[in-house]
Amino acid sequence: MDNIYEILNKIGISVPSDKKDEFDKLLLENYKTVNEVKNLQAKLEKAEGERDTYKDKYDTDIKQRDADIKDLQTKLKNAGTDAEKLKNLETDLATLQTNYDNAKTDYEKKLAEQAYEFAVKQKASELNFSSNSAKKAFIADAIKEQMKLKDGELQGFDGFLESYKKTDADAFLKEDKKEPETDPTPTPTIQFSGKSSGSEPQNKETTEKPSVTFW
Repeated sequence: MDNIYEILNKIGISVPSDKKDEFDKLLLENYKTVNEVKNLQAKLEKAEGERDTYKDKYDTDIKQRDADIKDLQTKLKNAGTDAEKLKNLETDLATLQTNYDNAKTDYEKKLAEQAYEFAVKQKASELNFSSNSAKKAFIADAIKEQMKLKDGELQGFDGFLESYKKTDADAFLKEDKKEPETDPTPTPTIQFSGKSSGSEPQNKETTEKPSVTFW
């Protein structure tokens, strides 16, 4: 596969050698490579697979709960007014409710954790890190931060990022600082033409007006 410079050369465009670093920086900031897109897609598919696994397990638990409820209803009908049987059914019902609540809580927790982790990794993919280990450390710290996730957006991420850059600036690629450009327009100079007649003061009528010339 051709790299970006080879592609540009094929259509008659060349990037000067002294501009390649700046070009690479802008390219990384605005575009992703095919491999990066594939990796992101693979992570998304993995997350979706895990989600489906959680959902399948939850659906199985729900079906089992429904079957247990029907079984209890049959036992309740057969128990009639038998106090001992009714007491056992009450215990079974309490156990069933507890199991259902635990399964529901576990399912919702895992989905929330998955959504949060994916949102953190998505944000991290938009940043330029100095190394893969720096990126992994950032993601781990961001996950520990437990920011609020609302409508797919991490609340407080910008503040976390700003603070992180202050405490671990080496984790990110340095941004090139450009020197301020100088104004090529020449500075006008004022030059007086004409001569004064000795030491005699000149009146307004005889004094030459200044003319502005550019060098």
